Parts: sequence; C-alpha cells; structure tokens
Amino acid sequence: MWQKILDLLNAPSFPDDEEKPRRARALNALHLNMGGAMLGLGILGVLFFFPEKILSSIILGLGTLVTLIGMILNREKSQHFISPCHSQILKEYYER
Repeated sequence: MWQKILDLLNAPSFPDDEEKPRRARALNALHLNMGGAMLGLGILGVLFFFPEKILSSIILGLGTLVTLIGMILNREKSQHFISPCHSQILKEYYER
C-alpha cells in the first residue's frame, strides 16, 4: 500500500518518447504543489478563517479531485486532456 502511494507521487516515465517524460515531470511537480497547497492551506482556511465551512469544504474537495484526476491522466499518457491552464503554464515554462 505504501509503495503504491509513493509510485503515485513519482513522475511517470515514458521510454518510447523523448518529450513526454519532460512534460510529465513538470506536470507532476505542478500537481503536487497545487494539491499540497490546496490541502494544507485549504484545511487551515476551513478550520479557522472561512465563515462558510460547508461551501468552502465542497470547493476544496472539488479542487483536490481535479488535481487527482490530472495526476491520473498524466500517468496514462493523456497529457493532451489536461486543462488548457496547465498547458499554458508548461508552454511558458519551456519558452524560458
């Protein structure tokens, strides 16, 4: 069980393609940062700052779900299905 969780956190590798592993590593880092920030800061916000706790919890759950779906799509070589926002961030990252 612990190994499966660690495998999910590692960036996927695609030995047959040169471009996909680089994109997958960047997307993986982006997903981990977004998920960690949403969970860590979101839980603190729901507990201590947001007056609408139920609505804030629903929004936090949906955001975390979107991030998890993005991580799963990244693993399945479906990087073109990930949101246009991620694609734009990656485009700007590689143009530097």
